[in-house]
Amino acid sequence: MSKKQEGKKFGCIKCGHPFEIYPPDSYYVLLTIEPCSQGDSKEIKLTCEKCHAENVRYWDVHHIVVG
Repeated sequence: MSKKQEGKKFGCIKCGHPFEIYPPDSYYVLLTIEPCSQGDSKEIKLTCEKCHAENVRYWDVHHIVVG
């Protein structure tokens, strides 16, 4: 039995209209507004259905910090 992915919610950068999006797989689970410095983020572009502004977000993974 597979675990259902939880959606992430955010508002349009221009008008605040809500979006709910789902991760592409179980590896990419963090939704961010900037790509990570390790260069492995997956960019997504969504057009707001209310104001038609382009919204860019990035799916990323939990990185282990070794220090």
